[in-house]
Amino acid sequence: KAKIFVRRDIWERITEGGFREASHIIKTDFINWDRDGLLNLIVNRLVNNQILTSYLSIDRQETIDQIDKQKNVLDRIFPNKVDTGKNPDSFDWIIYRVQDGSKQTAPRELIHMLECMITNQLKKLEQGKPEPENEMLFERNIFKESLKTVSKVRYEQTFCAEYPDLKNYTELLKGEKSEQSIDSLHKIWNTTIDDATNIADKLVSAGFFELRSDKGNASYWVPFLYRDALELIRGKSSRASKQ
Repeated sequence: KAKIFVRRDIWERITEGGFREASHIIKTDFINWDRDGLLNLIVNRLVNNQILTSYLSIDRQETIDQIDKQKNVLDRIFPNKVDTGKNPDSFDWIIYRVQDGSKQTAPRELIHMLECMITNQLKKLEQGKPEPENEMLFERNIFKESLKTVSKVRYEQTFCAEYPDLKNYTELLKGEKSEQSIDSLHKIWNTTIDDATNIADKLVSAGFFELRSDKGNASYWVPFLYRDALELIRGKSSRASKQ
């Protein structure tokens, strides 16, 4: 039977203004990716490499069948953490960094991140740089370096291509702080408060902003996924509103 796969945000845009033909769709399902599902996805791809399974002395099928063994694979080839201190382990760091404003991590960005990490690590080895310590295959600095590429591709090839009308406003945020208020946004965009609120809400729906509340005041937070592409500075905007 014919099956159509549509991203949830695209489906919401299709049905936003009404979709009479939706009544003909009698069977639907949503694919939700949690941490274990994303872990299984990545490790499934990794253990298809016979050289890697030999290097780690693991059985492919046994690893796929047991979640603990899947976690063990990443624990062995990744550094314990990307950022030291009270920060998540390397895999959770990736999941958090490549999710959009809806707090969802898409498999596409996760896979792209791993591909960039492999490419960047190989470049260092080709340049004669030392190999990572112990069994690790990736150095810490590879993660942040690869995120820059993922951010640029996601922003330019996905967000800007799908939301060209919103691109005009996101481009004006280049070099700004990663967290904005309506007061700061209406000044950056040179619009009224009402127009800035409308634009910001659209950016929330598009996953570019994450809407947060600080002591009852709304703030618009740009996820890490888009920060490198726009060279955003971490922190809250201190811009004052127009008088």
